[in-house]
Amino acid sequence: METLATLFRQTREKKGLSLKDVEAATRLPLRYLEVLEGKGDRRLLGDYAYLIPFVRTYATYLGLDPTAAVTQFISELLGREAKETQLEHVAPAPRSSPWRVPLVSLVALLVVFVYLWQRDNLSSWQQQQQAREEYLSPPPQNDAITVAPRERLAGPGVPAASSSTTPAPSASLQTATAETPQESPPPTPPSPPPAPAPSVSPPPHSLRIEAKEPTWIRVVIDNQQQKDVLLKPGEKVEWTAQGGFNLTVGNAGGIRLTLNGKELPPLGKSGQVLRNVQLPAASG
Repeated sequence: METLATLFRQTREKKGLSLKDVEAATRLPLRYLEVLEGKGDRRLLGDYAYLIPFVRTYATYLGLDPTAAVTQFISELLGREAKETQLEHVAPAPRSSPWRVPLVSLVALLVVFVYLWQRDNLSSWQQQQQAREEYLSPPPQNDAITVAPRERLAGPGVPAASSSTTPAPSASLQTATAETPQESPPPTPPSPPPAPAPSVSPPPHSLRIEAKEPTWIRVVIDNQQQKDVLLKPGEKVEWTAQGGFNLTVGNAGGIRLTLNGKELPPLGKSGQVLRNVQLPAASG
């Protein structure tokens, strides 16, 4: 199947028209016409979705079916983007450096040397610290107290007290011994903190799109998941999101939107390209 760019160029050449003739008749910029025919610098375009109205106008001028031309253009666009995405994920194999093995060995030897040096210094420091503590510690003192005999302390003429005589305990001491200590009551355990109230998440949003005309749609769900679809008349898609949707539509008048069960008004006219359509709309 020939590409749309080849079809445009061959049809124009059969009619004996130049690109400047088409530019004067349709008022389409020459650089866009060159891109539509597979020439020119494609980097001048930020997004190929902007070419959809030009595809419709150029096809109508050449006598081609504009709806079929837009459908083929969107299909080729999605195929090109999928191929570019696959090429981006192919990463070159890392090249090993000839200095990698000697460098790793040198680092390992340096780590071992530092470890041995720190171990020797730590052992020497511990020995010096132990010698210092032994030098500064005071000499041990004898806790025993020598008690002179009672006969010598009493002096001459004073009878020594009999060692067998034991003083009777006082009445207060006997009473204190007989009494039983009262046990203190156990402490009251602290009351547990109140449990936090469970958080209630808002219900998700539901978006339903039905195509009335061939339409290319790009949707970003919750600013994370991106989907590209090409809908034919009568086809439907439905998505759900917790936060919302961001739409890029190649044919604003060719779709019917239903958000959370409520049908929305048309986004625009047939063939109109819209970007960054936020649903639900931001409040404020």
